[in-house]
Amino acid sequence: MNFYEKLARYEHLIIFGYSELGKFLYQNLMKKLPQINIEVCDNHPQKQGELILGGKHINSVEEAVSNYAGGVFIPTSLHHSDAMCNQLNALGVPNENIFQDRSMIAAETERLKNLRCTPRTRLSFEVDVVRHCNLNCKGCLRFSPLVKRADFLDVFSYKKDIQRLSSVFGGDADHIYLLGGEPLLNPNIVEYLRITRDGFPECTLSILTNGTLIERMGENFWNACRINNVVIRLTQYPLGINYNAIFKKIQNSGIEVESTFSLVETCEMFYCWPFDFSGQQNIEENFADCLAANSCTVLRNGKLYPCGIIANIDLFNDFFSSEMMPCEEDSIDIYSEKTKDDILKFLSKAVPFCRYCDVKGRHDVKWEISRKDIHEWS
Repeated sequence: MNFYEKLARYEHLIIFGYSELGKFLYQNLMKKLPQINIEVCDNHPQKQGELILGGKHINSVEEAVSNYAGGVFIPTSLHHSDAMCNQLNALGVPNENIFQDRSMIAAETERLKNLRCTPRTRLSFEVDVVRHCNLNCKGCLRFSPLVKRADFLDVFSYKKDIQRLSSVFGGDADHIYLLGGEPLLNPNIVEYLRITRDGFPECTLSILTNGTLIERMGENFWNACRINNVVIRLTQYPLGINYNAIFKKIQNSGIEVESTFSLVETCEMFYCWPFDFSGQQNIEENFADCLAANSCTVLRNGKLYPCGIIANIDLFNDFFSSEMMPCEEDSIDIYSEKTKDDILKFLSKAVPFCRYCDVKGRHDVKWEISRKDIHEWS
């Protein structure tokens, strides 16, 4: 009996922990066992209240225990499984209402890792249209706090790159994200939208922004968002600003808006992705365990990079005089004689630079403005 056949015996399941594995399990359960009532809970306050697939919200653990009495909880972390079971027991959930087959959870974890190493069928990628930012978050993975002067992506180079990728992929892409830095700082943001949509007419096109400049954007911007069917995705930071008003401004402009968190939550915590400056990490294991692997491809200056860290590491090296230098094998030249299958296969494999990331050491830290201290990334 496999994992999903075993779960099919239950009428009500609650996934405990909306990590990457939790999300993976939730989506698979929705597809494979549509007859079962499936809910999600998480201890992290930033995730609680978030709207997810199926129009449901992530509950706190206490809410889930109270609202779904009799349901079976599935802890989604092997490392924290004992603590999660103890927490449920303390809230009155008996062991028979906790799915504790760790071998099956381990197998699903391994299956998720293997999927990262399987080439995708469609291309998705991110574009840093600006490298500097008006917030400069501590430990930023784009290294925006370390930018020494305004740094905008060249429009003409970008147009050339998009036309090339469009040619290779037949104008087909799944999702393209314009970000930074803070993308709304770029005075040519309208032009990037037009170029992207011309190259990929059917893709989902999103702008990822902290939202602080939304009120300043002119009608030219809003027209471009409507014409090019743009989604604006907000990350709310604890800045004391009225994000409800920002959401309404976007919606009233006729633009689809999404949130990294629920509307009532802000990013009180940040995820630290530390480096191993010695470069002694196992690249294959790192890639299999990395949240960015085969999912956060970055287009920059004629190359596709597996992640934003490699694409922007020059900023870190320049500021701190470090020597974590990418090599030719860390990116793929989109102007080389490569097919789309060659590119998608490359993006599903570990690269030499993976040896510098301490993936197992990644952890939550309190969000704050960067002090430009190297320890924010170590």
